[in-house]
Amino acid sequence: MNAGGWVIAAGVALFSLVAPVAGQDAAPKAQPAATGAQPEVKPDGKKEYSIETLGGGPGPAHQRLAKLAGEWETASRFTMPGRDAVESKGQSKFTLVLGGRFLSEDDRGTMNGAEFSSMKLWGFNTASQKYESVWTHTGATSMMTMTGASQDAGKTVVYDASYEGASGRREQMAITMKIADDDHFSVTVVAKVPGDEPAPTFETSYSRKK
Repeated sequence: MNAGGWVIAAGVALFSLVAPVAGQDAAPKAQPAATGAQPEVKPDGKKEYSIETLGGGPGPAHQRLAKLAGEWETASRFTMPGRDAVESKGQSKFTLVLGGRFLSEDDRGTMNGAEFSSMKLWGFNTASQKYESVWTHTGATSMMTMTGASQDAGKTVVYDASYEGASGRREQMAITMKIADDDHFSVTVVAKVPGDEPAPTFETSYSRKK
């Protein structure tokens, strides 16, 4: 596929994704909790490792993710090179699942009169010390996966994202989340295109419902 065709394909993918993302700041780099973990010694002398002892329970990074739980209003702007920007509004709900280990996101809205919805799962991998996420939506049957990290205590989280397209090609996106305060944050999705070609972008602002 030539560069121009790639831009159009990436733009279509961005258009169908539409719904926004979330993340949080990474915890300080450390060895997994399982390293040097101490078991609980029972009265009969037997040793027992709990999920938390082995590093399988939620930690500080998950507590920061938990702050996103609740309902949000979204305002999005999709920009395709050489075309007028398209704006849309929607709603998003974040729910803690699996004992606070993950954050589930449910998005609904419209663009150009067409309804869309998406589901995402967000989390923090204690072993790798990276944020991870999976996106699905009504515009495709693919799953987009991503990993991210923060270099400024969670004010900005940058994700590398990709999904498998036609003929096994990995379509790639750069996703940046910026938190302004507990009630406002934004997400920008930019398609990675060859050379200096202008890239389709999708920007979404979140405002917590009062």
